[in-house]
Amino acid sequence: MTTIPTSIAPWLSVRNAAKEVDFYKTAFGAIETYRLEAPDARALAAGASEIFPVGEGHGWRLGRLADPFGLHWEIGHPLEA
Repeated sequence: MTTIPTSIAPWLSVRNAAKEVDFYKTAFGAIETYRLEAPDARALAAGASEIFPVGEGHGWRLGRLADPFGLHWEIGHPLEA
């Protein structure tokens, strides 16, 4: 019998995501393959354009970008208190 590897690639949008990822690693043996630091700067450098500039206000870092294919991406996270 051949074993077929399986994987799942969830898109998490939760509070305390780092703690949640740590739980998945401990509970299920999950492997975190990629985490973006400054995704807005990386996206702009790769050719995205600003729809609403990423900025900080009202406790959030938030903005909207369009990728070269016309898809809009809202990028944001709450700022530390």
